Amino acid sequence: MELWNFYIIVFISVTKGLNQCEDSSNTDFCNENINDCTPSDKQYKYPMTEMDVMCMKTCGVCTEVGCSEGYYDDSQNSCRACSENCLNGKCNPENGFCTDACDDGFYGDTCDFECPLNCGLYGCYRYTGICYYCEIGWYGEMCDIECNSCSHGCNQVTGECGCQGGIGEVSYYGTACVLECSANCHHGCDKSTGRCNYCNEDLFGEQCDQVCLGCDFGGCFSDQIGGTCYYCGEGQTWDYCDRTCPEGCHGNICERNGFCHNCKVGFFGDYCLDGCPGNCLGPCNRTSAECRECIDGFYGDHCTESCPGNCLGPCNKIDAKCKECKIGFFGDFCTESCPSNCLGACDRFDGKCQDCKNNMAGDFCILPCSTGCKSNGNQRRCYQDGACLAKCIDGFYGEKCDLECSCKVGCDQASGECNTCAPGTYGDTCNRLCGTTCVDGCSPTSGRCHKCQSGYYGEQCNMLCRATCRGECDQISGNCTKCIRGHYGDKCHKLCRVTCIEGCDKVSGDCVTCIQGHYGNKCGKLCRGTCEGGCDKETGKCVQCASGFYGEICNKECITNCKCHHESGECNACVSGYYGDVCNIPCAATCDYGCDRDTGKCIRCYTGYYGDMCEGVCNANCNGGCGREGGKCYSCIIGFYGDECEHECNSNCYGGCDREGGKCNSCKTGFYGETCESACNSNCISGCDRVDGKCDSCVSGYYGDTCSEICSSTCKSVVGKITPICYRTNGTCIEGCQPGSRGDNCADDCEHGYYGDGCSSSCGNCFDNKPCDSVTGNCGVEGCKDGFTGLKCDIEAGCDDGYYEDPGNSCTACSKNCQQGTCNPVNGYCTYGCKAGYYGDKCDQTCSTKCYMDSCYPDTGRCYICKSGWYGDNCDKRCSCRSGCNRGNRRCNCQTYPHTSRQISFYGSSCRQKCSEYCFYGCDKYSGRCHTCVEKKYGATCDKNCSNCHQCYNDQDGGTCDSCEVGQYGDKCDLKCPEGCAGGVCSRDGRCHSCQVGYYGEQCNLSCPSNCLDSCGRIDGKCKDCKLNMAGDFCNLTCSDRCLLRQNQRRCYQNGTCVLKCVDGYYGAMCNMPCSSKCDYGGCDQTSGKCNRCIMGYYGDTCNMLCRTTCDGGCKQAEGECIKCHNGYYGDNCQRLCRVTCDRGCDKESGKCNYCLRGHYGDDCSILCRVTCVGGCDKITGKCNSCMHGHHGDKCNRLCRVTCEGGCDKVTGKCLECLSGYHGDTCDLKCDKHCICEKESGKCITCKTGYYGDSCGNKCSSTCEEGCDRTSGKCIKCYDGYYGDRCEEVCNSNCHGGCERKGGKCNSCKTGNYGDKCNDACSPHCKEVDGTTTPACFQNNGTCTDGCQPGRKGDYCDIECEHGYYGDACSSTCGNCYDNTPCDVATGRCGAEGCEEGFTGPKCDVEDVLYTG
Repeated sequence: MELWNFYIIVFISVTKGLNQCEDSSNTDFCNENINDCTPSDKQYKYPMTEMDVMCMKTCGVCTEVGCSEGYYDDSQNSCRACSENCLNGKCNPENGFCTDACDDGFYGDTCDFECPLNCGLYGCYRYTGICYYCEIGWYGEMCDIECNSCSHGCNQVTGECGCQGGIGEVSYYGTACVLECSANCHHGCDKSTGRCNYCNEDLFGEQCDQVCLGCDFGGCFSDQIGGTCYYCGEGQTWDYCDRTCPEGCHGNICERNGFCHNCKVGFFGDYCLDGCPGNCLGPCNRTSAECRECIDGFYGDHCTESCPGNCLGPCNKIDAKCKECKIGFFGDFCTESCPSNCLGACDRFDGKCQDCKNNMAGDFCILPCSTGCKSNGNQRRCYQDGACLAKCIDGFYGEKCDLECSCKVGCDQASGECNTCAPGTYGDTCNRLCGTTCVDGCSPTSGRCHKCQSGYYGEQCNMLCRATCRGECDQISGNCTKCIRGHYGDKCHKLCRVTCIEGCDKVSGDCVTCIQGHYGNKCGKLCRGTCEGGCDKETGKCVQCASGFYGEICNKECITNCKCHHESGECNACVSGYYGDVCNIPCAATCDYGCDRDTGKCIRCYTGYYGDMCEGVCNANCNGGCGREGGKCYSCIIGFYGDECEHECNSNCYGGCDREGGKCNSCKTGFYGETCESACNSNCISGCDRVDGKCDSCVSGYYGDTCSEICSSTCKSVVGKITPICYRTNGTCIEGCQPGSRGDNCADDCEHGYYGDGCSSSCGNCFDNKPCDSVTGNCGVEGCKDGFTGLKCDIEAGCDDGYYEDPGNSCTACSKNCQQGTCNPVNGYCTYGCKAGYYGDKCDQTCSTKCYMDSCYPDTGRCYICKSGWYGDNCDKRCSCRSGCNRGNRRCNCQTYPHTSRQISFYGSSCRQKCSEYCFYGCDKYSGRCHTCVEKKYGATCDKNCSNCHQCYNDQDGGTCDSCEVGQYGDKCDLKCPEGCAGGVCSRDGRCHSCQVGYYGEQCNLSCPSNCLDSCGRIDGKCKDCKLNMAGDFCNLTCSDRCLLRQNQRRCYQNGTCVLKCVDGYYGAMCNMPCSSKCDYGGCDQTSGKCNRCIMGYYGDTCNMLCRTTCDGGCKQAEGECIKCHNGYYGDNCQRLCRVTCDRGCDKESGKCNYCLRGHYGDDCSILCRVTCVGGCDKITGKCNSCMHGHHGDKCNRLCRVTCEGGCDKVTGKCLECLSGYHGDTCDLKCDKHCICEKESGKCITCKTGYYGDSCGNKCSSTCEEGCDRTSGKCIKCYDGYYGDRCEEVCNSNCHGGCERKGGKCNSCKTGNYGDKCNDACSPHCKEVDGTTTPACFQNNGTCTDGCQPGRKGDYCDIECEHGYYGDACSSTCGNCYDNTPCDVATGRCGAEGCEEGFTGPKCDVEDVLYTG
């Protein structure tokens, strides 16, 4: 009744409290009474007053063990709310330190400090307040330094300007980020060079100013180099889509390397160029040309082998096995003959006969019919299977008459039944054997055994004695002779009581001995509940008494707070928390684990107290409390030192200081010394050495241990900077000297005759050998030596750059359309091609206006790409497509977009028809059929809905579901699951996964037995578990209400005996005494009541003592020592705090941090990693995991050389790559001036164009075209008009088209000359070239090319016609000149003497008709 009264009081109090807290006017009511949540004696007893219950349950501030989550003890016995800036509102319940982290924008132990104003994303570090990132325009640890004149923000550490804009924004480059990147750049450009990071579509090159060539659509890769196409048009391939797919490609489809996707039938190979073998039936293997099938009569990989001769029809392509054989043959290759006794054909595979000749049988007709068959005249005696056609002869039986009768007087020919049986057999046909467990046989008629083997009984000895029998049993009744332990009765079928130990009597069932807690013959009586260790079996007297009781049967109670003697009741010891003779004096409230019984001295103190009675209070700066004797702190909170942590560390310390002398663990950046009292030199980068103040590295322009020395002003600076740089150790110049200076420190001027970088360049041909300017190399006002020109007098007199020598030997300006304004000095052809929009050798012709970006091929003028809407070689034909067309075949290019882009895709011959809005990625260019559908759609145009599906296959035809919504099944999820399915869920074929609770059967339509707890067996309906007090397969039996609960249901044997002992929470003989409420799961020893284990947070025999709140996972049950500590605590009882820089707690014994917060290292993580570390540093050594770009060394405290490109090796400092012009491990060595050298050796790999030699110091001849040989200096090619190894010889002026490189032999001669060098004149009697007066002859020998002038003959036309001949080749005969005088050798005219009589005419070759002679 008292317990019920208490519950009623609590219920009323809670109800009243709820009403008060719901009313906003009563909030002060709770706040004023928070102190009542934590009793003054610190024992945290369960609050029993109405006020206690209301505060605990209603206000939610505290519980029976202290402050609730979100509150902490403010050391004034009240619970204060955690800081509102704590993440998730959680803090340490003892000191209020935030446990998870701070809300963004705050830092400190209790997260009460605001991060610096200019901190950007993620705020600042929890313990230091250093910003993670700065807002744009600020830098420094606290983001309190403004970027200097940076347009786009600066580096957070160095303050160096940043250039990059966002995607789609203008980006910049250069030192101050004021130079705009090319408008064609995508996502900005390189800060130093201005080279584009990526190009916009259809463009490539360093500045993305070159147009992609020949691509179908989508442009080319903007890799700034190659301009390789993304996609090619149908049938096109290779990088620039300038080749067609091979003819054998199926569907005219191939890869970008020309590799066919598939071959047409009849072709094979990667490129489908080879024909399949002639005997192939259908296609062949793509790689090996192996035929898929052969025509009849052939086999083999390539169908070149003939099938065996006895095959009927085709054979197997691989092994030549025949598919059918000719009659009389069998086997894989039809080479075997059928057996001789076969009647007709045999089986193709095994040669078995289809039928046999007379009197033969068997598969191969090799067995004669059985001799037991009766003869049937001349007919067959048996069938092929051996069965006799007629009856058997006497003494045989069976279908084949091959079985002999085993009977004494014969047997039936069909069944073989005998008249009598042999020993060991019985039955009508004597075919049944006596039982194997019979001894000496059995009855021939009934089979009853004469005797049984041991362990069996019954007529046929086929029944086993009970397993509970020990030994044999009676052969007739089966009664046991003896029982195994735990059983009794005739057949040992009864169980001894579960309270028996060592079994019971076979006849009476009386126990030999009892289990602890029971007594009596059958151990059916219970010892008193106050007995400990059981009681006497006969009398029931207790062996020992439970705590608090004494007497023979432990029925007397000890004095309050005493542990007394079990017989006399005398007080032996006090319960925890009390002392004195009769244990009536309470220990001090600050005692932990009670006090000494005689003196009252505390066993130990609560954290924060010290002294015998724990009356002293530890200093507030102690971390984790202080020593019991003198109050000396275990450790100090960060920022204090001394025995009692009474001294404050120097403000320049970072991570606190040494406990003994106040030496700083680490210094803030910019300070050094034991107590960080000294400031580093302002020229140090990233601070200085903690001990001696030496700088790790210097700002540009300074050197020395403390960076106090200034680099020489004649040292070179880094590219893009103006400050000279030198080595920190000795001041020698890193980048070499500025032009005009030399020496390690660049203090010396160049020697006479030299100038430039390192004084390595020789002066030109200055007048009177005067010195040139040591910086530029320019000659003075006196000018150049004769024959030279230019500012440096290093150019032989001739045309200046940008001019060429025209045929009139005057200098003419190169075309203004030449790239870089330069051209060939001989013929005026543009050296570097044409500017955009022009073509031709001299770039004097304009590209078509229909060319994309006005660009065309420089030699032909053909457009690279047509503007949208145009096609043809010159892009002069207009197409009617919506989005342009293919340049070659005029087909429209339809644009396809993904569904998510919200852009419309088109199809059709002119790409003007819209694809369905439900197409996932466009549709077929010709049919409009969607490639794939969006979710929950299918059909050709994806316009049909999937029903009842989570998702259907995008097959556009069937709409088949991939999974159904709950309650549906079938391919299209259009059928409903049976009603009895649990959750309405069934498989795709409609079968229930499981039944609803309370049902079973195939269709889940049968009700489970009423006493089943929840479900029963799916098939037989047997209960899986029973309701309270029930047992049996169908839960129709009642259990004892004292049986143990299992899965919330009591369990017992079928006969009602308990399977286990008492239910959890009770102990004693009658299971009527409750275990302590602090026993885990309510379990305790069923005899003594000692808890098996305690619930989390308690310890002791009955778990009535509290573990420390800083224990994690509870404490040891015996002595209360913490098993492990809450994150952030250590020590035996977890009373000491880990350092705040620990990550994931610290070691329970030593306090060493398990891990450090990023940026710290050391056993207690009190030392800062260097700021140049990336990803933190090693917890033990402080070595950086990786370095900030440009740094190296174990602690990343050394700078990579400025001549490194891409940073340097973290360990060695070796550069990954060198800037152009440098070499060596650290790129500190310069390559020779005109060479491109190896990084490791510095050897010239190749020379710059125009130079040669091992170190590329020699200049090629000025008449070399395309440079000269690296080794010999011989020209690669000569300019027209020159020859020789170095092109120093001039071809003969009579040469036409130049001369041969070796020897100067003319390629051809000008008309009128011949010879190797065309220095001989043709004979003047050779015929002239048409339209000229110049004779023509062959170059090799001077013979006339077109013959002789009239009147001459001979190879060289040096012979005059013989007497009587004239004309071409002297082939005409003179006329009848007077007196046979010679005629003119050229014209054939006769002389002044005239003609012979009878002839007339100039040539006297006409008869005179008037002559009458």
